[in-house]
Amino acid sequence: IKVSPSIRLVILSNQDGNLYLGNSRYHIKDRYHVKHCYHCQMIGHVSSECPNKNSTPTCLYCMGKHRSSACQFKNTASKHCCARCLASAQSNDAEGYKTHNASDNNCPVMVREALRLKENTELLSKNVM
Repeated sequence: IKVSPSIRLVILSNQDGNLYLGNSRYHIKDRYHVKHCYHCQMIGHVSSECPNKNSTPTCLYCMGKHRSSACQFKNTASKHCCARCLASAQSNDAEGYKTHNASDNNCPVMVREALRLKENTELLSKNVM
């Protein structure tokens, strides 16, 4: 759910990140949406805006030049590779590109981008004193 900054603060601080509705308890956390492209697997844009949309797509599972839906290695984790990590300028990312696929929530490139978004997001309303 989307809430105002003041309600967010109450839920996260006073209620230990829990929201109670009726007899149910829901754990609430911040979520930062990272734009990523399912055509080239890079971040910062979506497929419809991909600068490489006229080229063959890159598979998010194995980095092959085919659609992800047609990947024969979709369920074979040992064959997964991350195009984002391989393209990363950080050598640690490039070295670990064969440990996960581009849809992994623990991808170092995606984690770093989510942290960057978090740090650059204004969470306080300008109307609150």
